Amino acid sequence: MAFDLSPVTDADFDPSTPGYHRIVIPANRPAADVWAALHGDSPLFWCRGIKRAVWTSARPHGTGATRTVTLANGLKVHERYFRWEESDALYVNAFSVESSNLPLFRRFGERYTVVPKAIGSELTWEFVAEPRLPGKKLFAKVLEHDLRKLASDTEKHFA
Repeated sequence: MAFDLSPVTDADFDPSTPGYHRIVIPANRPAADVWAALHGDSPLFWCRGIKRAVWTSARPHGTGATRTVTLANGLKVHERYFRWEESDALYVNAFSVESSNLPLFRRFGERYTVVPKAIGSELTWEFVAEPRLPGKKLFAKVLEHDLRKLASDTEKHFA
């Protein structure tokens, strides 16, 4: 059974949005390499909490691209990218989860921004996660824990 989610838009990636989270990760690799790793054939393979991420749309990926991600806890989400920009100065894209196999979220989306730095690059990973079920405080604690693991795994991978 699939549970549909309400969409996330670019305007939702704002610190004042309920459920907004932001992680900034320095990378000792060029921005293009970080971007390629985030969007390759096995995206996010280095994250312990992600079991599998599979592109369900043909290359080249861009606005409208789709992906299915299965987490280690059994949650499976179907994502659709609504923004995708690539240049030498800035790489940015964002997706909204369209549906999931568990009724955990009312809305969920992510935005990746990668910018070059004097040495390496910097990844800003933003999330909007609005729970569907009661228990928002517990949900927030579990989500913070999971995001810390994503950040730690990603920092190690790009070190």
